[in-house]
Amino acid sequence: MRRILRAAAAALLVTALAAGCGDSDDSSAAGGAPAGDALSTDTEYSGSLDELPTSYPEPEDEDLTIGWLNPNGAVESLSSLGEAIEIATEQRGGSLVTLDAGAKPDEQVTQMQQLIDRKVDAIIVWPLDAGALGPVVKRATAAGIPVVAVEANSDIAATDLGGFTSQITLGTDYIGFMTAREMARQQPGGKVVVAGFVVPVPFITAVTEAQASWAEEFGLDVVDTVQNQTDDVAGGSEAVAGATAQHPDLKGVLAYSDATAIGASLAGREAGLQLTTIGTNGASDAFEAIRSGRLFATMQWPLADWADQLTAGAYVAAQKPDEKLPITVYPTGMALVTADNIDDAIPFEEQLEEMRNR
Repeated sequence: MRRILRAAAAALLVTALAAGCGDSDDSSAAGGAPAGDALSTDTEYSGSLDELPTSYPEPEDEDLTIGWLNPNGAVESLSSLGEAIEIATEQRGGSLVTLDAGAKPDEQVTQMQQLIDRKVDAIIVWPLDAGALGPVVKRATAAGIPVVAVEANSDIAATDLGGFTSQITLGTDYIGFMTAREMARQQPGGKVVVAGFVVPVPFITAVTEAQASWAEEFGLDVVDTVQNQTDDVAGGSEAVAGATAQHPDLKGVLAYSDATAIGASLAGREAGLQLTTIGTNGASDAFEAIRSGRLFATMQWPLADWADQLTAGAYVAAQKPDEKLPITVYPTGMALVTADNIDDAIPFEEQLEEMRNR
């Protein structure tokens, strides 16, 4: 029953948001006519994500202790995902131990060892640096503790995760496609900046690389790539300020996070520019910023589906260590949220409340 409810809710969320984006797509298609060999902004995404399984086998409910290594709990989207994982774990009969690395890769390595020492039954981790985690991940699996990751390797064709038992992918190429296509619809042929994070988190790196690649495919002029040093609004503003000075005709910023995109808008206004900025977190600050015109778009995170799949993978790996899990699972993908469909989007707190009540 849990899987049926999860799948139904996720499908309704994505369908509602896609329908809400329809008016925006139609009204901007003419303005997004491609130049030269650029892709049309009417192009729909197609890729190998559809070839991946969308779920793990459903495990038996059991009193297991699951460890969750949060990469940065100060980020609302990540803390909300942690809450969703805790709800899903408790609904399976288990308990969750949460440790927060505070965006510090070395701290995450230390915390992984702490969970091994606590003899948890399985570990869920969003790696800050998958390579640095490699040795301690192998120690975990050698101790009989499976490790299920979020985006340990964004190459969905990978056949070796470097010791991780399995992973879910959030569809980094799709995120890049959706955000770049929307930017091209709003600023056809315009000059844009791609804003990443100074810490080379695999997921963030893959998203920004996909944004830059798809931006060029859609005929945008990527004039710079900048790095947020502090993973917040102030860092986003500082990162983009230099680009606005060098490119007074800058039109937009594709950012790895909403905070960075909001900061980019501030930098643009200080330079007298009205930038189109797009983030990817779908948190409450993004919803508020879209409504107030400080952010053009974000991506909605379907917390329940991601949490259900992460806990299912961890449970099955712990309960049936000899059962081979899929290397990569692609659960419900993100959906683009703009002012046109924001009333159909579901804020994190409402998503979490729906999980608690199911």
